[in-house]
Amino acid sequence: SDDNSSGAESGVKEVALYYKYSSNNSTWGNWTLFGTNDTAEQYKWTFNAPDGDGWYQLYSIAIDNATNVEDAPGTEDQKLGVDTTLPTPTIWVNATYQNAVKFTVYWKCTDATSGVEKCTIYWRKDNGTGWTGWAVWTPDDRAVEANDTFNGEEGIWYEFRVNVTDLAGN
Repeated sequence: SDDNSSGAESGVKEVALYYKYSSNNSTWGNWTLFGTNDTAEQYKWTFNAPDGDGWYQLYSIAIDNATNVEDAPGTEDQKLGVDTTLPTPTIWVNATYQNAVKFTVYWKCTDATSGVEKCTIYWRKDNGTGWTGWAVWTPDDRAVEANDTFNGEEGIWYEFRVNVTDLAGN
């Protein structure tokens, strides 16, 4: 029999979508059928990442109206990453009360799936009349784990916070 996986003569009956999942982008599970599509838009899928955040490899198999089935490819047709989890920021100062106007601020920004794009440090102060607005203080906004000396003023309270953005835009 003729292999007519393109369906050129009999037309495409349906397309099956398969996926493999990896939480770490190195160890992969088995190929799993995501579903079949026999609608007019057989080449369009809404892939809902059934195993959650991580990496997915995808391929499709066409079946024509004469029941010819396309061979599975040797590798994936498409690879994608899913990252909906917020990155984790941490910031601390080496003591609550300082007896110096210069002190060290430490920060660490992590993201388990896509990685950290940017780590921005903010600060504000209160000299007894109320807190100022937050201002950016980032000696190196690409450093995901670092420390630097902050030059403060005597008799002033300071607060710090960190904002981290991962490569998926979270």
